[in-house]
Amino acid sequence: KVINWPEGIKDANEALCLLGANKLKELAETATFAKIDGVFSADDCFDRMIFTFRHGKNRGTSTYFKGFDRNFTWRTGEVNIWTGYNNEGKSKFLKQLLLLKSFNENWRHAIFCPEELPIEDIYDDFIHSLIGKNVDRAYSNVMDESEYRAGYEFIRDKVFIIDPQKPTLENIFERASYLIRRFDVKTLTIDPYNQVWHEILSGEREDLYISRFMASLKSFAVKHDICLNLVAHQVTPEVQKEKNYPKPNLYKVKGGGTFADKTDNLLFVWRQNRNTNKKDTSVIVGSDKIKKQMLVGFPGEIDLEFNPVTNRYNEPGQ
Repeated sequence: KVINWPEGIKDANEALCLLGANKLKELAETATFAKIDGVFSADDCFDRMIFTFRHGKNRGTSTYFKGFDRNFTWRTGEVNIWTGYNNEGKSKFLKQLLLLKSFNENWRHAIFCPEELPIEDIYDDFIHSLIGKNVDRAYSNVMDESEYRAGYEFIRDKVFIIDPQKPTLENIFERASYLIRRFDVKTLTIDPYNQVWHEILSGEREDLYISRFMASLKSFAVKHDICLNLVAHQVTPEVQKEKNYPKPNLYKVKGGGTFADKTDNLLFVWRQNRNTNKKDTSVIVGSDKIKKQMLVGFPGEIDLEFNPVTNRYNEPGQ
């Protein structure tokens, strides 16, 4: 227990000498229990509770795909896993969602995506989607230089690339923390999981490491009140002639089901006809897990079309 000494009294001896034995006894009997680290009661958070009761909880905000908003919205303090098969557009769709938040709400983003280096290629991809025209003169529908400069001016303070020499999670977090403090970055994207330098303890099982890794992501997202995205591949399916890949599965993320167990939300991008018709541009995107459904959305999926000319996904007819 802890005794709170009256003003001007620094210890028990002064209380005894100046206030008397009976007062000292009273102070000892009314001492309060010391706060124990890691143990909480409702009293510790009631101010936040009454605020959200009066003004509403922290809800997810729009993706700017009206159909997809039923299945997922952006809620800070959460970890989102984006999964799908190799080269089916999960990173491209995620980048379009980030771009839409920048365009509509001035969000800024930090991205670790070493598979897409050099850095200028990453920015060109964003500018292509923003303007809706090609940046490569080897193709048709190329934007003019004034449009390219306009795209550059928009993107230059919206997207920041993280590329440390040793890409451990600690080094990625260190640079992301700087960007959050200086530029009020709202999201951190790690794309993909297998490009992080994983510091697995001697003898540590993979599932236990993944659990620890995901706990670190969650802690960082909550501490900085950001959305944290992790891109992770699906297990490679068995290729069968004249048959398409199965829909990405919650527990088929490469590395094991611990990813699904520990994430707040799990989203997927699936080119359902890719194996039988590589020219088919239809895509299904959806959510397979939403932890806080009343605040974020409900598991489900929508149909989209990818337009390689504009580098954009669109809902059919829009």
